[in-house]
Amino acid sequence: MHDLKAYLRRAGQAAQRSHRHDFWQIIAFKGNGSHHVDLQSHRYRTGTLLILASGAVHKFCGTNTQGLMLHFPAAFFSRGADDASRLLRLRAIALETPIVTPAPSDRDRLRALMQEFRDEANRSPEDKLMQQNMLHTLALLLLRNSPNSSEARQDYIRLLECIEKHYTERPTISELARALQVSTKRLFAIAATGSGVSPGKLVDQRLVLEAKRRLIHSSEPISSIGFALGFADPAYFSRFFRKHAGQSPRDFRNQPG
Repeated sequence: MHDLKAYLRRAGQAAQRSHRHDFWQIIAFKGNGSHHVDLQSHRYRTGTLLILASGAVHKFCGTNTQGLMLHFPAAFFSRGADDASRLLRLRAIALETPIVTPAPSDRDRLRALMQEFRDEANRSPEDKLMQQNMLHTLALLLLRNSPNSSEARQDYIRLLECIEKHYTERPTISELARALQVSTKRLFAIAATGSGVSPGKLVDQRLVLEAKRRLIHSSEPISSIGFALGFADPAYFSRFFRKHAGQSPRDFRNQPG
């Protein structure tokens, strides 16, 4: 747990450059501002929370941002299959809407919970079981307050979860339908209702997002990025990226900013 202003002061300019972590971050903001996540700007205000799943590329806008920031690795959260599934659902939601605005009935509870994390972090020795239980409570509250939590959106979130698990395998429409145990017709209806695009387009969008993350944050060879994303032919990966991003992987990587 970190005081956000102190954390940013220590991090300096590095926090204002695009970067990614292999752990999760939950930020409870104090004040108004914006935060960049995966090349998009997201506005926040006092009381809103930001979910940054591991691997997300983000940067802070300025060093005067205030609030509390929680770091945790996925392995600490996931004690079993149910926990892993819940974290996957949180990841799918964070890709759609990383900013969560709690309902008035949960706002004070979430604020108090973040404060409890800070108090617990200062205890000696720390109670890991207590921290895990608090973290699960926090995740449940975030899921409950997500814009995607309504019953009508649950099938769509299940689709996003499935894509998140398998996108590097470049699943076909039939494979996605079988995984969700629905017909292909129903699958297209779920995707159209949730996003307005086809299931195949959702897979392509996830692949392009991961490609962009790796291109702007790592020095991996472009061919290696393509292989990691399921493309056996580097030339095909470049054509795929250009089709969906409007420029070659090399041009995207070399663009300023």
